[in-house]
Amino acid sequence: AVLLKRRLFDSMQNLDGKTFIDLCAGSGSMGFEALSRGAKNVIFVEKGRLQVQCIKNNCNNLKLEVGEFKVFQSDSIEWLKRNQGSIGEETIIFFDPPYLEEKLYREFIKLILSFKCFLVILELSSKTTFHNSLIENLTDRITKTFSQGEKNFICIN
Repeated sequence: AVLLKRRLFDSMQNLDGKTFIDLCAGSGSMGFEALSRGAKNVIFVEKGRLQVQCIKNNCNNLKLEVGEFKVFQSDSIEWLKRNQGSIGEETIIFFDPPYLEEKLYREFIKLILSFKCFLVILELSSKTTFHNSLIENLTDRITKTFSQGEKNFICIN
């Protein structure tokens, strides 16, 4: 998985000036990688209380400046609906929900298709029953795919 993440970030090159939104952030590793690659700031959105505390602890341990990050304990779809007006052309959205949450993936895709952001990255497993039907609906918008084992990063814009 580390190699897959490296390939993804290497392909994006320079993240200077970009806002990176890490939805279903878990430990926040993707957002922290984006900051290390030059992102202007990162927004972490995570529903789990323990995961949110982990992200906050990691921000403190990394001595991040206040303007570099925001952490929200929230459902990702609800957060996107409330904040879609602030998502612009310099925004990268990374979405990594639990792999078996088909409804969540479909809600996310329906919502983001109208966004004017720089890039959307979707993480999903090729072992899910809905993987192919999900991808078929996005074929004309997919710019890159990265795979390692069953893990996939799908880049959409």
